[in-house]
Amino acid sequence: MRVYVDGEPVEVPDGATVRDALEAAGVEAPDDVIIALFKGEEETERETDRVRVKLRDVGTVTLSVEDDRFRSVCDQLPEARVTWTTRDEVALGPIDVSDLEYRTRRGPELPPHTAVVVMPTNDPAEAYLLITKRRMAVEYVCTDIRGRVTAGRELINRLEGGEEVEEVEPVVERVTRRVLSKATPDTELGEGDHLFTRVVVELSKDSPRSAELLLATLEANDGRLKIKLKTDTFAAAETRPFYELSREEVGSRDRGVVTVRNEGKEEGTVYFYRRDRVPVESHNVVGKVKRGLELIDVASEGDKILVETIPRRVNLVGLTLDEARELAEEYGFELEVEGEGEIVVEQEPQETLRVLDEGRARVKVVPRERVIDVELYEDEAPKSVEYFRRITGMLDRPVGKLKVHFAYADLGMVVFEGDEKEGKGLPPENTPDEVVRPGDLGVTNQVKPHAGLIGVRLEESREYGPTGETFEGTNIIGRVVEGLERLADLDQSDMGKVVYVREVEADQ
Repeated sequence: MRVYVDGEPVEVPDGATVRDALEAAGVEAPDDVIIALFKGEEETERETDRVRVKLRDVGTVTLSVEDDRFRSVCDQLPEARVTWTTRDEVALGPIDVSDLEYRTRRGPELPPHTAVVVMPTNDPAEAYLLITKRRMAVEYVCTDIRGRVTAGRELINRLEGGEEVEEVEPVVERVTRRVLSKATPDTELGEGDHLFTRVVVELSKDSPRSAELLLATLEANDGRLKIKLKTDTFAAAETRPFYELSREEVGSRDRGVVTVRNEGKEEGTVYFYRRDRVPVESHNVVGKVKRGLELIDVASEGDKILVETIPRRVNLVGLTLDEARELAEEYGFELEVEGEGEIVVEQEPQETLRVLDEGRARVKVVPRERVIDVELYEDEAPKSVEYFRRITGMLDRPVGKLKVHFAYADLGMVVFEGDEKEGKGLPPENTPDEVVRPGDLGVTNQVKPHAGLIGVRLEESREYGPTGETFEGTNIIGRVVEGLERLADLDQSDMGKVVYVREVEADQ
């Protein structure tokens, strides 16, 4: 039988599973991401937000239901009567709203064909459903339990009083429903089933900075995004901390559009839209889903999805010069090289879409021995590690730079410049207990006046941390894995010198 994997047809035997189909297609999906299974469309019935109120021997009025309170009121209408009618209004009842929560107001002006619960005697057990025929100020105590007449308005005008409500029923409509679900590797497939393992996003060239945030997050997480919020309108995904964003391309948030919020509490969050929404200036449009929107539809909060972009990221920092040249040739842009050495430590433009748009990139290279390898303790000191990455320019790159503040080998430490303003927000975390060892990397926290300074310990100490502060003012954020002896060679003549640091995994 024939099934489809990410849009491509695959022949598999009857009774094949998702695992079989992926293997036949040569597609890999990590165990921690979800897979969507689309089985086609089916006709089904669903209740709408409307009810029909049938008046015996008279006709039917259709009301919109705004909330559960109004639905409860409608459930009480059978056998109620049209209690009074005037040129402005019709009342049905009585009904009892004693068990419902509501707010009251006297004399509000309401548009025509509004259905509202009123209490002429202030007694909630003697309430009525009032329907306005024209715009009017309601003279009774009026609640906020409301709906609207959507059909049968002519009938309302003909009522004379005494008519009995025979029946109230929900309005049911037939709809076409997409048969879509999450699949496991062992899910059995049928003829024509479609599997989706990844979301493919084509990036917009007009939001290069916001797109780089998405690209950096995907690069750091091996192509995965974690859904942190899901609504009928969108799915929002977690991203890595990033630098300040500005307004870029603002446009319609149609189904399939991907945006990044550029301001506010949720700045940097990525949104995948499931329903059309109008443009807002707080959202930069970064791209459009070309395939795999089904994964967004079935994803739940906490799920991880696999995402690919067109184009892929151009991040040359941390590569060897030969690797950077190969990537430039693959993407078809010119590479301008500054300096001598084999490790790329800086790239301009930094944004992938600008590199490709300009058709060139400028990189700076240095000898391998000028790069210090560090391991960062993100789990133990998350705020301080984020601060370190922000100061060094490593939020989205594996290589950053520090400026020497002072270096005294006889004091057993090298201290680098930080940002005192941002450093004042660093709480104590992962402070040392008994000893600080050679190679320990630390930051002065808010307990001390010079918060934000960054330092490396050159020799063991049981009193002072890497920045020369006592232990309560020191956050240990990592360690130097390779290059400590080169830091030990620094002295005061090196004040202001740039030291390049590269983040590596623990086993490197």
